[in-house]
Amino acid sequence: MTHTSQDLPTLLTTLASTLQTRGWMLATAESCTGGLIAAACTEQAGSSLWFERGFVSYSNAAKTELLGVPAALIAQHGAVSEAVARAMAEGALAHSAAQVSIAVTGVAGPSGGSADKPVGTVWLAWCVGGRTYSQCQHFAGDRQQVRAATVAYAVEHLLVLLATLTVPALILAAGRGERMRPLTDHTPKPLLAVQGQPLLQWHLQALAQAGVTRATINTAWLGEQIHHYFGDVFECCNTGHPLALSYSREQQDFGRALETAGGIARALPQLGDIFWLVAGDVFVPGFGFAPEAVQAFTASDDLAHLWLVPNPAHNPQGDFGLSPEGRALNLPEADPAPRYTYSTIALLRAELFAPPWCDIPASNPQGIAAPLAPVLRRAMDAGRVGASLYHGAWTDVGTPERLAQLNAKPAP
Repeated sequence: MTHTSQDLPTLLTTLASTLQTRGWMLATAESCTGGLIAAACTEQAGSSLWFERGFVSYSNAAKTELLGVPAALIAQHGAVSEAVARAMAEGALAHSAAQVSIAVTGVAGPSGGSADKPVGTVWLAWCVGGRTYSQCQHFAGDRQQVRAATVAYAVEHLLVLLATLTVPALILAAGRGERMRPLTDHTPKPLLAVQGQPLLQWHLQALAQAGVTRATINTAWLGEQIHHYFGDVFECCNTGHPLALSYSREQQDFGRALETAGGIARALPQLGDIFWLVAGDVFVPGFGFAPEAVQAFTASDDLAHLWLVPNPAHNPQGDFGLSPEGRALNLPEADPAPRYTYSTIALLRAELFAPPWCDIPASNPQGIAAPLAPVLRRAMDAGRVGASLYHGAWTDVGTPERLAQLNAKPAP
């Protein structure tokens, strides 16, 4: 990001539109920029619709008095530090009615620099979607240039973070759950209780906590129960950001489930160019659906990014290989390289469900049933699938025995 102050009006116009669309307000907490971010925002006509207030906390005492930054934290880390920037951003929200904040603290020069924090060092922090993000940047130039670059970067990166929150999720919940019978004869598998709440609810909570605002659930077997239970809006965890729910009803449309690729293709009109994917019958309470992962994926040329897990007992051979560079590999059957199990969690591009990767017609109007693995393998052979190895708790809740084992454990 190398925008200059000449680009700032364009960035702020986009920011204004984005915040107003969500009904969110912005607060700023500034040290080295001395209120320049707030000034730039309020130069925009109509900024009262999206800018709530600005704090100029130039001195250490001001950071404590206006934003509640502990004096001990400043003494321990210094005013120009990640810890203080994050505390400033969080303090701006705590002392305002805003839902989003920017904080900056740095050394603008020409004096004040040191060996470990030279002139141009700026720590920035943003609170977005219930989470705090921080970065250190080193801007070149004189005092005026450092401050102008800080303002532009702070606004542009806020837009990047907001964009990651617009990426929706698709939760696959259409399966019959044959191996779970008789439990699934009258209850869809995603509604079976796991450690005190429906299995599907663990995903919805994690998505809401990550700031995701839209999710589509594909349903088939007893799908009306899922809609009846969760409705069209899911709210939890005091995030203040409800998760809007929509449904792709395969049973209603075709009388059956469409398998993974068929179901995704059918749901695409309700999704975007990039979306999260997760199966509704896996239990993975620690997975965060991190916006940073969306940001990295968006910047890549990949068609998919998969999260793999160490092989469980029921899948000892695994599914896909993983290169040291983080590429998912479609290994030949005789290749002795280790394989890992696909967790069902992925970031995907809609482009993956069009030729040459997938032959299902757009929106799958005929209800073609097709698996996802062959589509992924074609993209892997072209070098366009990334992967990460996830070491957190993960269970494919595929049998009554696995469900019982989970429910015998304390809730996370």
